[in-house]
Amino acid sequence: MRYFHALLCLCALSTTLAENAVLRREPNTISVGPVFSWFDYREIVTLDDIAEIHAGYRIEGEPKSTEHGAVFGIAFSYERLLGRLPLRFSPGLELGFGLNNRYDGSTQGDFTYDSTIVFEPVQVQKDNLFLHNTLLLHYIVPLGRVNIELGTGAYLSVWYRDFPYGNSELYAWVNVPIELRGVFALGENASVALGATVAPMVHGGMDVYFNDAAYALLGYDVNATMVKLGNRLRYRGDLQFALRPSNLLGFRLGLNAQFYEFGRSNTGKVYLEEHGVPVDTSVYIEPASKTSTLGFFFRVQFFPGSTRGQ
Repeated sequence: MRYFHALLCLCALSTTLAENAVLRREPNTISVGPVFSWFDYREIVTLDDIAEIHAGYRIEGEPKSTEHGAVFGIAFSYERLLGRLPLRFSPGLELGFGLNNRYDGSTQGDFTYDSTIVFEPVQVQKDNLFLHNTLLLHYIVPLGRVNIELGTGAYLSVWYRDFPYGNSELYAWVNVPIELRGVFALGENASVALGATVAPMVHGGMDVYFNDAAYALLGYDVNATMVKLGNRLRYRGDLQFALRPSNLLGFRLGLNAQFYEFGRSNTGKVYLEEHGVPVDTSVYIEPASKTSTLGFFFRVQFFPGSTRGQ
């Protein structure tokens, strides 16, 4: 009986510590703040890719597509506990702008008389738009001054690449994340969190938009079909520090690193049209690619309906 009483006292103390720490589960949390990241994108162009599209042609030059630069943006999220259950539902939105990012790649020149395709190097400054939507559900396991969080849901991402020479590309893809996070209380009003995520890609596509002034002057339009990207994995790790100076206000800052890939697409078609009628057809593919990012974020958090201190 004495040992049983001691066990009850330890459980009560553990619960009290968890409730008094900053990692208290609030019914509602609203977060908003700036984000900054650096990204590096590289396509993996193989000879098989070139041969499939341009069979029988000799290749000159190096076909490549790389890009890197800074992205600035803003993020918003809302978190809500589902009744008395240790479940947290959290939709989020992040919008990022990459201005004057550096593109180092090549453009495909004209076909020569001897059946040669010339890839000409090009380096330009270009703009990007990133949109990341999240819809997550976390199960929270309180262990004294530590919370363990297990989560899943959906990531929906969109990337718009605007090239200065007229064309643009739109990527859209969906991942299903599996998240594991540990949140450690630091005294009464602070915490530090470590998280790791692996997110299989379940669907993705890319569309190309042509804006060729030369064709337009001749009365032609160029249109392409969307291609489906190969599904690959997405990895993410983050470190966060949170401060809770008052019942209704908090601050959070952190670092995150991310790596994801696209597999090579299927074959799409490009149509040269005159007054809406196709007059010529060619094919294209989107090569496999790898992207890595390193980011920093800051959040101001609001806790409407907080029960802290009650």
